[in-house]
This record gives sequence, C-alpha cells and structure tokens, in this order.
Amino acid sequence: MATTTNLTPSVLDRPIQNGSLTLATITSGAVAAGAVVTVAAVCRAGGVHLAAGGGIPLPGFVMVTLLAAILGGLIAAAFRRGGVARYRFAQTTVVLAALSCLVPILAAAGVASKLALTSTHIVAAAIIIPVLARRLPS
Repeated sequence: MATTTNLTPSVLDRPIQNGSLTLATITSGAVAAGAVVTVAAVCRAGGVHLAAGGGIPLPGFVMVTLLAAILGGLIAAAFRRGGVARYRFAQTTVVLAALSCLVPILAAAGVASKLALTSTHIVAAAIIIPVLARRLPS
C-alpha cells in the first residue's frame, strides 16, 4: 500500500531548526565556491576571457565566493538577532546579489566575459541565499 505525503507550502517554508548558521555559511560557501569555479573553468575552456580589469585566477573565484558567503552569514545573523523574517533576508540578499552583477557588466570587456562573470554571481547567490534563509525564523 502506497502512502502519500502532503507537502504543503507551510511544511516547505518551515525553517530548519537543527544545524548552526555558521555551519550553513561554511557549507554553502564551499559548495558555491566549487560550483563557481566549475562555471569559470568551463567558460575559460570554452575560450571566454574572464577579466574585469585583469585576468581572474580560479582561486580568486573561490576567495570571493567564500567572502560572499561569510557576508551572507553575517547578514543572516543580524536579521536573526533582530527578529526579522527570513523573507526580508531573502529580499535584501537578492538585491545585493543583483547589485553585485553590475560589477562584471560595467567592468568586463566583451559580451561573453560579461555573461560568464555575471553567471558566477548568480550561481553563488542561488546556492548560498536559500541555505542561509532556511536557518532564519519565518
């Protein structure tokens, strides 16, 4: 006999009670860094010059992604302490991620380079923001 589970939005929207925000920050940052480096390496292998004022080495992508995750963790900690809902955290960090996309759009030369560098910002944000948001009260 098969059983079905009713996954309503209220169940999916519940914050994760177990696990620390610090661990979530480190884990999501590491996963995002790996994904960003993969995107950058694939773009570079495809002949896209990844430069915004100068060539960006692959370890540079790791460092900046980890710093972004730490910044996201600090913002999440401040919102948790202030009792602000995770929806507000998600709004704030999505706006910050969108603003961060302006840097490669304005600084990079060539459409392919702009798209590749912007995609690294989007990939990192798509991984880090939901993980940290789930650690906050709704």
